[in-house]
Amino acid sequence: MKATRSVRGGGGTVPGPKRIVVADDDLEMRQVVCEVLASAGFEVREASSGVVLLSRLVSDGDFDLMVTDVRMPWISGEHVVQMARTAGFGLPVLIMTAYADEALHRLLAGLENVALLEKPFDLRELVEATLRILGSP
Repeated sequence: MKATRSVRGGGGTVPGPKRIVVADDDLEMRQVVCEVLASAGFEVREASSGVVLLSRLVSDGDFDLMVTDVRMPWISGEHVVQMARTAGFGLPVLIMTAYADEALHRLLAGLENVALLEKPFDLRELVEATLRILGSP
């Protein structure tokens, strides 16, 4: 299972890994998610909060997917998604949460290109959801 993307170089198009940014304030959870996605062939960057996630979107360039927890200090995952959309970042989003209530489902229904992965989840589910969102087999 190799994740690739087209990267334009001087001599044409070179395949490269799809880029994912992962935000979760829980260090252990973030590390596991990053390790699993990296093992699946993705290039992964970490963000310890919603603020860091927004910073990464601006400074680290073109990501193919944003994976974020909902409940984080300062800026929640749903606010990060709304702010990213307002700023023009239309990349797909996978939201991880143990707190999927009716309000969150209503919010997500109003956003394009957003999927929900409820905790606890099997790590295989994480990879499958990521591949599905990115349109990979």
